[in-house]
Parts: sequence; C-alpha cells; structure tokens
Amino acid sequence: IKMPEKTNRQLPIALTKSQRGVVDSQQVIGKACTNLNQRILSAKLGVKCPVEFNNQTDLHQAGVLITIPSLLYQGLLRYEDDFELDNVYYPTSSIFLSLALLALLRVKTLSIVDREMGRMLGLDRIPEVKTLRKRLAQFSEKSDVAIWSNKLSRDWMEANEDLSAILYIDGHVKLYYGKNNQLPKRYVSRMRLALSGTTDYWVNDALGQPFFVVNKVINKGLLQTLKEDLPETFNNDIPNQPTQEQLDEDKYLHRYMIVFDREGYSPDSFYDF
Repeated sequence: IKMPEKTNRQLPIALTKSQRGVVDSQQVIGKACTNLNQRILSAKLGVKCPVEFNNQTDLHQAGVLITIPSLLYQGLLRYEDDFELDNVYYPTSSIFLSLALLALLRVKTLSIVDREMGRMLGLDRIPEVKTLRKRLAQFSEKSDVAIWSNKLSRDWMEANEDLSAILYIDGHVKLYYGKNNQLPKRYVSRMRLALSGTTDYWVNDALGQPFFVVNKVINKGLLQTLKEDLPETFNNDIPNQPTQEQLDEDKYLHRYMIVFDREGYSPDSFYDF
C-alpha cells in the first residue's frame, strides 16, 4: 500500500462527490474505471492494481477507515498469500479489505454496494458484485478457509495466553430464510418459535472475545458438540497447557477450563471430560 510521501508541494484539489460523479460517468471502459492504464496492463500482463490514497472531499461513509489499523492488527492480511491469484486486477488484500468494510458497514446485499467505496481503499472503484462472488469461489478452491480461520484463532490464543485458558462456549441459532434447502427446525427462544436454521457454537476467551465458531446443521446439543468437535482443536491449539506427565502427577491440574450455560448441564457427562 503506497501512502502519499511527505513533501512541501501542495496537495491536488480534492473533488466533491458531484464532481467525481461527472468524471466517473465519462470513463470509456465502465463507470468510475478511471485507472485505465493499469486495467489494460492487468488484462494483458496480469499486473495488479496499485493502492494509492488520494485527497477526497465528501466521501460517503469514509469514517469506517478508522477500523483498518485494528483489522490489520488482528491479522486480516497476515495469511493473504494462501489465497493469492495470478492474472487478476484486484489483489487479495483489496478483496479482503472490501469484504471487511462491507461487513462493518452492515451491507447485507452486494448488489447495493456504492462504487465510491473504492476510493476509501485507494482504488478507482470497488470490485463489482460478480467479481467479489467469483473471487470468493476461487478462494475456496485455492485454499481451505477453515485452515485460514484456525491459523488466526491460534494466533489470537498465543497473543493472549492468560485469557485463552478459560473458554466460554455458547450456542446461537442462525435462521435460514431461503427456499433451496430444507433445514431442520430448532427452537428460537427470543421469538418463541421453532424455525429452520443452523446452530453456531462460539468459543470465546475469558473476556468474551471470540476465538472461532463451529457451525452445526444437524444439532445434537452442546454436550455432543463438546465431545465430538472441540476437544482435538482445544488440545492442539490452546497454548500454555501442562504436559501429560504433569497431569498424571497432579490430579487437580487441568489443561483448560470450559464454561457454558445450562444447555450443557449434565452431571453424568462431566466424568467424560
């Protein structure tokens, strides 16, 4: 990412939203495609678009840029090379940042994305809907998203070893409103109805900060999920665990602590852990 160099020269006059709209509508290859040379080079030579931030005025929703340092600190682009593709105009970093900012802006449908959001990312325009969907499909083919997620979870645990020894687990129902699949119904307490959906089991640290999530279409309950899906992940990824010899010497020593609500209460099952 290229940031403007500090010089004594005056910055170019920033265009307003109306002025940018006039410029965008005059482009030859598509609205707001002002970076014509780089797009041609990308089509012919596979050159990726440069990220350059410019002086702007009246840029809608630009306040979301304040979250970028936090996203980078949490590792959003740490393993982007796992998904990097050749001969594409938008690099993986641009796609990741675009999707992250869209999520923070609560954009639920990609078809209503404002093209001016590209300028917030130092681009001429944000990737269009079919490009975002195509790249997401390519990411899934090139690398395992679950492995990428586990890498980030492991990094978060290692960065907060004192907090990761206590794990809060809670289940949340994610409702399904589509018609293509027939999902089993589960009771939604906040609506007091049995509705179609899946169950997400969130694993958080001692402060309630999320580590990772396990999605279950067929939900056998929290206890069954704890027994079948989580122990291997906990034993391999949670840092600062005692060795097996230490556990054998001290019967009161434990690897980690699991905390959950009444859904997992079962005195008979506690002996299995």
